[in-house]
Formats: sequence, structure tokens, C-alpha cells
Amino acid sequence: MISLKTVPIHPFWKFSVKFYREPSVEESLLTLQNERGLNINILLFCCWYALRDQGKLTKIELRQLLTSIQYWHDRIVVPLRRLRWQLKSKKIPPWSDIREELLKQELLSEQIEQLILLENVVFKARPVRTSTQKIKDICKSIDSYCQTMQIFCDTKDCELITQTLQTLFPKIDQKNILRYCMDHLVTKELQSLTLGAQLPLDL
Repeated sequence: MISLKTVPIHPFWKFSVKFYREPSVEESLLTLQNERGLNINILLFCCWYALRDQGKLTKIELRQLLTSIQYWHDRIVVPLRRLRWQLKSKKIPPWSDIREELLKQELLSEQIEQLILLENVVFKARPVRTSTQKIKDICKSIDSYCQTMQIFCDTKDCELITQTLQTLFPKIDQKNILRYCMDHLVTKELQSLTLGAQLPLDL
């Protein structure tokens, strides 16, 4: 029987568990998942990939990654999550015990999904990149991911991503992180509309 103890523990999984425990990270990523339909594992991978000085993921690479996990994600991860949510309001045993077991299975399915991702990526020895470069790499990777999914990011999305990245890069000013996100994730047209909405009208 497959369990969390029998599945290989990869550094990517260790990073994800530790990073996701941060309150602002969990809240932000869940919002991006539930409201925008983004896969948290892909978002985490964009971060971890850049942290390993690998640069950004291209649209082609992201399309390959999404294809590699599609069957597993659609047939295993999502149904487990949906069933756990459906049981969330049921407090009387044995529903609470069943939901707890479903959570374990969901975590296991997420861990296996990460291993599938790792099987489809080649890591290379590359020069060490600065924190600013890594932030920009993450933003570019997420932008490629969103474009592949035909999701158009707005200011709220950038604010959520900024909250997440602030945890990874606490020494970088939050305003700068938000600016990098806006530059890479929000179209110029939407940036202009956002800026215009923030300016007071001179009547």
C-alpha cells in the first residue's frame, strides 16, 4: 500500500511543506487556486526552480509539465480535494475521520504529482543569480504559466504573488516585488487602467 512514508521525499517536497506553512503563503496560494484555477504545485515549482538558479520556465517547458501531470491531476488530485471539501461541513463521526483520511490521501497525491513534474525537467549547472533576478525569473515563469492557461493576471493577483514572494525574499522591499510582478504579469493596458483608477480626478 502506498503511503507518505513509502513515497520518496524530494527537496522540492521539503521546500513546499516548509514554505506552505507560512500563513501568508497558504492564504495567497489557496486564493490563486480557488479563484483563478491555478495549480499550487506549479506555482511552488516556479519558485523552487528559480531558487535553484535555473532561471525562468518557458511556455514550451510549462506546457510539457502541465501535460505530464494532467491525467493524474484531473483524475486523482482534484476528485480527492473535491470530496474532502464536500465533507467539510459534516462534523459528526465518522465523517470527520473520513475527511482526515482523505486529507492524507490528497497530500500523498500532491507529493506524487511533484515527482511527476520532476521527472520532466532537466536541471543544469548555471551561474548563481541574485535575489532580484530570481524574483523576476519566478514572475516570468508564472506569466508563462498563466498565458498557457489563458489566465490574465490583474493587480489583486500580483498582490497575492507579492505576499508569497515576500516570504522567500524578506530583504527585498515589498514595493519592488510588486513592481516586478506588475511589470511581468499585468499587461500595459491593464496597468494603465489600474493607474488611472488610482489617480484622483481633477474636476
